Amino acid sequence: MSGAGPAKDPEQEPGDAAEDSPLAGPALRCGLALVATTLVVKLGSSGGGIELLQPGIQVFFDALALCAVLVVALARGLTRRAPFAGGGWTLLAWIPWVALLCLGALRASFPDLAWRTALGWSALPLLALSARDLGAERAAARWLVALALALVATGALLGAYQYLVEIPDLIGQFERGELARQLAVQDPSMRQAFVERLHSRQATGPFLLPGLLASACCAALPLTLLSAWAHRRSARGVGCSLVAVLLLAGLWFSKSKGGVVVAGGVGALLLALHPRHQTKRTKLILAGMAGLALLGGVGVVALVLGPERIGVGLSLTVRLEYWEAALRMTGEAPWFGLGPNQFREFFPAFKSLRAEEALHAHSLTLQLAAELGVFGLLALLALATAALRDAWPGLASPDGAEPGEATEANEFGGERLAALAVLAGLVLGWLLLGAFGDCYNAGTPGHWSTLLLGALALTPVLALGLREVQGAILAAGAIAGASALFWDGLLNFGFHHVGLSTLCWLLLGVAPALAGAAPTRANPVALRALLAVPVGALALWLLLAVGPRALDAEQAREAGLRARESAILADAEGRAEEARGHAEEAVLQFGIAWGSYPGDPRAWMQQAGALGHLARLTPPGPKRDELWAAALQRAEGAIACAPRGHDAHFLQAELLREAGRPAEASQSYARAIELYPGHPEYLFRAGELLVERSRLEPQPARLREEGLALLRRAREASETTRLVRRRLRPGQLKRLEQLLGE
Repeated sequence: MSGAGPAKDPEQEPGDAAEDSPLAGPALRCGLALVATTLVVKLGSSGGGIELLQPGIQVFFDALALCAVLVVALARGLTRRAPFAGGGWTLLAWIPWVALLCLGALRASFPDLAWRTALGWSALPLLALSARDLGAERAAARWLVALALALVATGALLGAYQYLVEIPDLIGQFERGELARQLAVQDPSMRQAFVERLHSRQATGPFLLPGLLASACCAALPLTLLSAWAHRRSARGVGCSLVAVLLLAGLWFSKSKGGVVVAGGVGALLLALHPRHQTKRTKLILAGMAGLALLGGVGVVALVLGPERIGVGLSLTVRLEYWEAALRMTGEAPWFGLGPNQFREFFPAFKSLRAEEALHAHSLTLQLAAELGVFGLLALLALATAALRDAWPGLASPDGAEPGEATEANEFGGERLAALAVLAGLVLGWLLLGAFGDCYNAGTPGHWSTLLLGALALTPVLALGLREVQGAILAAGAIAGASALFWDGLLNFGFHHVGLSTLCWLLLGVAPALAGAAPTRANPVALRALLAVPVGALALWLLLAVGPRALDAEQAREAGLRARESAILADAEGRAEEARGHAEEAVLQFGIAWGSYPGDPRAWMQQAGALGHLARLTPPGPKRDELWAAALQRAEGAIACAPRGHDAHFLQAELLREAGRPAEASQSYARAIELYPGHPEYLFRAGELLVERSRLEPQPARLREEGLALLRRAREASETTRLVRRRLRPGQLKRLEQLLGE
């Protein structure tokens, strides 16, 4: 656009502009701030498992995303335009996609996780359409892209800091014994996992902000490099070049082969989509596909001939194990799948004995085939095609603006007000996360302060740099960057990763606005307005009802964990009364978490474990019996929430065993082993109990033989598994050999 004001919306009748409500400007700025806030919180907390480990935060963030969609829709109404303008095909494809997600959630083994996943996967396409609505002028789109780039670049800086400073410092503390007290309160397998993590610094990138660092960086890299190239002689180009260096550093420190694949794929697609290559676009895309197929064929041959020689032995071997399990899961429900994000629930039952544990299949196609079936894959393909079709005008109708051309005031009240709206969103997101940070992924005050300061420093520089890049080039970069979801899906799990998904959907949504393409009529205005109503109702319900309770549960859970750790330390140091007091506090806090958000099986399990711990500290008598009964009731509740939760069945077995009900404990052990056949500790504990029972119960020969068989399986599983923290500990191995030698 060449300074002529806002693009004319074909759905706006003549004269409508004069009738815009005076609230339209503030509403649009509020919508922009909410979208910016959503970017901050989703890219800033998108670690390896927030959707699993902190459901309250995930629900609240998705509620914020839907609120942003609602406010933007209302703002569009105040300007007498229909919401979701220009995204008609995406909206039509979104409806069957959401329907299949809901169907999958109804059939899922872990319903709470499935519904939360369906919520997130439904919200992001709408957020992309809202970003397109906000980007009627290129200025707002540039600010959003600049903010996303700044967040990812700051994440790269944090990744480098952890790699170079934080992890080495933790290694030193561990070797000096300074972490012994903190580790003493952890489960033995978690202690082993911590040790493994300390000595695997190359894994820093994928699990730090914004998660899957290499892929997310490469999604944004084309835009940054284009800006740097366009202004290599200007001060703005220096800032853009700095961001490019940070992104490349993040890619280097992540040591990610998948990141390199993403970088190559994004770069090749950017080359094909560049305006200068418009006449050769089809040939370039076909050549890229042929090159990808050739590279894949060479990789397969090299793997067969000698995997270790090409440096992909273990990395590809574990993926092949994941893929094999995903294919076996697909056979269980080929048409509609097992439910959104249910791979983690079924994987232990389908994996090989040697395979490591995994939350994701590291293949977009195979995991979604297992989780959503053939129809789900087709629905996602339709949604992606529709979104690309809606984004394509950014390439098909480049504007005539030249680099350096000024942009006049737009419907946001000018670029300064747009910048203030983005900064307001940043501050709001920072304040929200000050109380509810993602502790699993370094969500400390320093983490968020760095994120905020980095974004504040880099966003204006990037926005000014992007301002002078030709719109069609920016649109090509945005579409190429959004393709990172596809490239990452070849070897990783970007679609299941909230940070990468948010970034890719945003780039796809703002691509037309970056080039100044006007929205087109694709479906009736009434349909889009009608869809805004249930979306708004869901957003308000989540934000006002579900979100606060879920966040209360998160706070109570953190307090319960601290009380539990204090109880364990006090008990180990012989302070019995103090230990009992802390254990009672843990029961209370976990009870609050359970009452506030009962759909999470972890809340039931944590309270069950706390009640069991309190029972051990309580003298024999009616009170102790009541505590054991309450603990078992909570364990049953966890199983009801997630019937395939092998850890819940194992916890139930352990509680039954301590409560003096060995026969029932053996049944629970058997169910846990059925769900996770290769777990060494499950096999060991079950076999140990059967051998002990054989000394006291009728038919001792049968029980003893079954117990010894389980013990032999436990030894084999411990020796075979690649996952060190799942191997039997020295004391358990000694006990196992003693039982086998009797």
